[in-house]
Amino acid sequence: MSNPEFVAGEIERLKKQYNDFEEKYLGINKPDKDYEKEGRIEAIYRKYTGLPPIDCVSVELPVDGEQEEKRPEHTGNIYHDEKTGKDKGEQCHVTGVQGEELVLVECIRRFIKECPGKEEQARAICRIEAFIREYTNTPIQSKVVEECYKVAGTSGITRALISLCYYAMDHEYAPFDLVCFVDGIPKVIEVKSTSGHSRQFSISQREVAFACKLESSYELTRVVDGKILFMGNPFPQLADKLIEIGSEKFNIRAKGYLFELKNE
Repeated sequence: MSNPEFVAGEIERLKKQYNDFEEKYLGINKPDKDYEKEGRIEAIYRKYTGLPPIDCVSVELPVDGEQEEKRPEHTGNIYHDEKTGKDKGEQCHVTGVQGEELVLVECIRRFIKECPGKEEQARAICRIEAFIREYTNTPIQSKVVEECYKVAGTSGITRALISLCYYAMDHEYAPFDLVCFVDGIPKVIEVKSTSGHSRQFSISQREVAFACKLESSYELTRVVDGKILFMGNPFPQLADKLIEIGSEKFNIRAKGYLFELKNE
């Protein structure tokens, strides 16, 4: 027969041992999210200051017909893909993050070029904040916006804009990655990154629905081999075909799509 007092003592000893372990390894040594975020912002800032001009191309993707000859050689076609959204591994995630950061750097450069002065930058920041409040349920953190106002017109705006514009850094499941002020208006930007010569990438139904709602305030971009392709917003004209079909008794809604660029 076991000694009840001994068993009770062992239980208390093990509880204390677990509590000590939890405090040491899950408390004191637990990574601080704000600290990790600041480290990532610093890394992006260093990338911003060290990158040469980025190779960028703007292209319109018509729904029907041929592209004008002055445009790049790509046209857009969208195919339904039942495999969209499945995890494709850590390398895919890394490629995606690198692409987001590259487009972010380019957008901040364009922001500063388009809005060089303090008052111009303050107005653009105000419009970005209002835009996000109107179209999402998760506004930009007030401390981020306040810091941008504080450093507007100074060299500090570059670093502050990283937190402001990189929306997906704080909202991982948002239907877009970046928000910026481009061509005189706030825009949200969805970044799709591929490696090598792949001309395909997946886009979710939620992302497509959000793009259809924003029209010209949405920009789809593709990053491959360090080159950015700005593709505008090809989705609104296809909204009825892309999102769902059905009748009085049923609806069929696609969960995602495969976007494929091809040569003519």
